[in-house]
Amino acid sequence: VIQADLSRPEVAKQVYLATRDAKLRVDILVNNAGVCTMGDMVDNEEDDIWRMMNVNVGTVTSLSYLYGKDMKKQQRGRILFLSSVVGVTPGGPGVAAYSATKAYEKSLAMSMGREMEKYGVGVTCIMPGAVKGTSFAARSKAEEAVCWKFPFYAMNAPEIAGRSVRAMLSGDAQVIPGWHNRFFLKILAPLLPQRTTSSIVGFAFSPLKLGMPSVPWKREKHILADGDDFNANTSPPRILKLPKMENRNEYSWKSRWGASYPSDQSDSQSNDDNTVDANGNIDTNNNSTMQEESIHSSDTIAPENEHTSQLQPPANANDNLGEEGAGSSNQ
Repeated sequence: VIQADLSRPEVAKQVYLATRDAKLRVDILVNNAGVCTMGDMVDNEEDDIWRMMNVNVGTVTSLSYLYGKDMKKQQRGRILFLSSVVGVTPGGPGVAAYSATKAYEKSLAMSMGREMEKYGVGVTCIMPGAVKGTSFAARSKAEEAVCWKFPFYAMNAPEIAGRSVRAMLSGDAQVIPGWHNRFFLKILAPLLPQRTTSSIVGFAFSPLKLGMPSVPWKREKHILADGDDFNANTSPPRILKLPKMENRNEYSWKSRWGASYPSDQSDSQSNDDNTVDANGNIDTNNNSTMQEESIHSSDTIAPENEHTSQLQPPANANDNLGEEGAGSSNQ
């Protein structure tokens, strides 16, 4: 068992290295970890959105890439993606960023499936609706949504788990559990305008409220805070200058996704790591030392409490499945 925070970009590689160093051959990868933010996207915290992107997109992609390469060499293996019905619809108001990540998972699964089938590796994408009794629904407060309260709609986690495992072992490309979900996605949605379909999804994921609904065309009045009152008569400058950020790494792609770019490394090394002696000669020994330390430091795994990843034998793979299960990724 490995416990790791999958919202950190470097953890996927650490999990892979831990299984490789333990001489474990992973034949089944279940991308079951997931996070959801409810409400209008602009009302959520930016850090929460990026954490969800790292878990639902970054970690899923990295694990599928790393273990997929080994499965290709072995000429065998199975990869299961847990997407969602909102990843198939044109949009998901109220879960905008989440639905976009699930659409990415579906596209990645369909594409990898065609790429890997000639190597004997099966890829399956399951797209469930509301699943009750999971920690995912409790953490994201999705249990207050209409679709969780609708009678006979929400499905049980063991039912989804069993259907997922059977589909994966049978080599099915995609599965939509529940006749009501299949009816909506396969029959009703193609006949409706995309705006209507998105409105239905938005209503299903909105909190259940009693009373008269608000008029659709009524807009809320927002009062600008001090300093936000813009003068409409003032024309903006033609050339804008980027403001200086106090913490540049906080907004960099390198810190968000754990990527390393040669240009960034060369700039930081030339400016920070090199030392000059009294004769004006540049000492580059510091660079090699720091690079070696950074390479060795990637082999450690720091246990975290949230978004844990558990490695278990394939026989227990159906124990932790659900809409997003307990936020875990099983191999």
